[in-house]
Amino acid sequence: MEKFILTTTPTIEGHPIKAYLGAINVNIVIGTNFFSDFAASFTDVFGGSSGSYQRKMDAMYESAQKELEKKAKRLGANAIVGFRTDFDEISGKGKSMFMLSATGTACKVEERKDAPEMQTNTSFIDALRLKQELDKDKLMEKLNKASYLNYIHEEDWAYMTDHPSKDAVKILIEKFYFEMSAEEKTKSEALLNFLDYNEASEIIHDFYRNLPEGVMGTTEATHCSLVGDLIRRCSLFNPSATISLIASSPGKAADILDSDKPYYNAEDMRLMKDIVSMFEDLPDVGEKAVGKNGMFSKEKELYICRNGHKNEKEYEFCDACGENIKGLTRGNIKKIDQFKVKVETLSRLFGEMQL
Repeated sequence: MEKFILTTTPTIEGHPIKAYLGAINVNIVIGTNFFSDFAASFTDVFGGSSGSYQRKMDAMYESAQKELEKKAKRLGANAIVGFRTDFDEISGKGKSMFMLSATGTACKVEERKDAPEMQTNTSFIDALRLKQELDKDKLMEKLNKASYLNYIHEEDWAYMTDHPSKDAVKILIEKFYFEMSAEEKTKSEALLNFLDYNEASEIIHDFYRNLPEGVMGTTEATHCSLVGDLIRRCSLFNPSATISLIASSPGKAADILDSDKPYYNAEDMRLMKDIVSMFEDLPDVGEKAVGKNGMFSKEKELYICRNGHKNEKEYEFCDACGENIKGLTRGNIKKIDQFKVKVETLSRLFGEMQL
């Protein structure tokens, strides 16, 4: 199904439920500025129309639907049934927050030709959506023009948190990640986690793939390590992206094999088996030769790594850069072996689900 269905009913007419994928929930919170804005429009309320209040509630409701849909899609769902919401006020230490909790059951439904058509009203655009789009364009212009991270102010971070955008996060990560403080890196990770898995994974793997690969101790190697850690912390392992990376940079691909993704399906397992096979069939990038490993030494069999360092034949890993004849380090080999165990375990678990 191309269109995602979200309904408060337990069933969907004309779309039989093939599988229930689990209950899901999200919480959307608005801080004290919500109440400040509300208090500023008291005349609106006392006049008999709580328009400002209602617009805030509508924005929270819409955001909750989008977040719940993202969670469901991560599970492989194409619909949510039993959608429910609940509003609560959270107060403490002189501060107040407003929270909307949304729940539902993610499921996989079948599309039938005789099912009633799901209609979407596209005959109007409300003012709130227009304002959000204008605010987003303004932020994107600022991010594109900014030369330094200190041009991005606290209100910009707050806006990106309230309105997660793939385009904004992509620019923020690619332009500024390596100059960020620890606190700013934490904020960036939070923004990645607010995005749909596929969107976040695409951003971070494109960034990782385009980073220059460096030898141990270089700035390039440090940058690769930092982004690899980001992939691990945000659980953004992507089997398909890893396969693409093996062909050009097997060491970089191996380094992120210890990362995870939120959920695994049968297609993931198939691709992960392909990853194992590709590492087992890696071609040599170094070479074996006969020569001298020093001006006064005798000729002997040598292993020359891809970086041109000469090593005696019995050394599996280069003494200078730590790579073997395949271009992999000891750390890479260890992660590949651990990945093989993970794939075997996943295969067993999927086999048990079929019993």
